[in-house]
Amino acid sequence: MYIDKISAAPAALIQNRSMMTPDEIASRLVRLDFTHWDFLGNTKSGMFIIHELLVHDVQVCVRKAWEIGFPIHQAVSPTEFGWCDKASCAANNSSAHNMRFINSTTRLSKHAGSAFDLNPMQNPCFEYDSEERRTLLEVIPPYGTYDKNKLGTLHEDHILVKLMISLGWVWGGTWKNPLDYQHFQKVLPETAHLYT
Repeated sequence: MYIDKISAAPAALIQNRSMMTPDEIASRLVRLDFTHWDFLGNTKSGMFIIHELLVHDVQVCVRKAWEIGFPIHQAVSPTEFGWCDKASCAANNSSAHNMRFINSTTRLSKHAGSAFDLNPMQNPCFEYDSEERRTLLEVIPPYGTYDKNKLGTLHEDHILVKLMISLGWVWGGTWKNPLDYQHFQKVLPETAHLYT
């Protein structure tokens, strides 16, 4: 049976001690608990922390994933990995809020509350030297492989991708660099100034 619930986000799942979440963001984060399928066809409980104005969109996404049998390996808090995004991705963990900078920059990641990732191992992020993609610099997670015909993989014609785009979200699989198949983001006018 599918279940989901929105509740207050506990401070322990919001605050990264090495990079504290500003009150402006922390006060707007909520917790979404949801049921999902794993890759063995079992039901599991997952959880995302996300901005309160975006949580209903994400709720629609995970409910649709359940309805179509789309598997999610796991969805636990990045606190389980010491807030380390690369460790979380290496564990094929789907996640949302993670207070950090964009990889190799000092710009705030949309994961401060305006983004979520699904199945990083099946939907890796490919970082190149330029938008022309002449040289591949890094794959996150390192052993991730992308084959859009495999279970749990997102692609341009996937129902979840089309659903989120229809709700105004951006899918990282349309970017030139990085090419981030796991990533969805939606920046609201109320939060845009946080990421500039």
